[in-house]
Amino acid sequence: MRQVGVVESFKEVGKIKWFGGFNNQTGQINDYEFVECQGRDDIWVHRTEIYCSEFDLKEGTLVKFELRIYGNGYRASNLHLLNLSEEEDSDIIECCLKHSDPKFCALAFWGYLNNNSIEEAVSLAYKKLKIFLPWQKKRFLDYIP
Repeated sequence: MRQVGVVESFKEVGKIKWFGGFNNQTGQINDYEFVECQGRDDIWVHRTEIYCSEFDLKEGTLVKFELRIYGNGYRASNLHLLNLSEEEDSDIIECCLKHSDPKFCALAFWGYLNNNSIEEAVSLAYKKLKIFLPWQKKRFLDYIP
């Protein structure tokens, strides 16, 4: 049986699914949110782990965070807004480029272009477009810088 506590942590990207709101059962505002994360159930994050304005956390907002394994589940910590035009963390850029959502991939090119040649970026875009479905290609091209 896995011991409760942080066992492992790694960087991840996702979208805000739900944040705060009034809890009728407790009569209080909720202190947590859920983040959609590729290939996993929704990830729980407590308000104390959020490092941006809570007013910016609307459904669909792109975020980056550390994914921590607690017991048999996951929790997010160190959550920040994802601004790929300024992102320098190669791990975050790589997460975005591997993401199945074309919006993440397209926006990751801001960071990718800051760290690589235009030829490498074009090559990567070509590889992505070859594997995307038609609707994914359109979305990718709509968001690419």
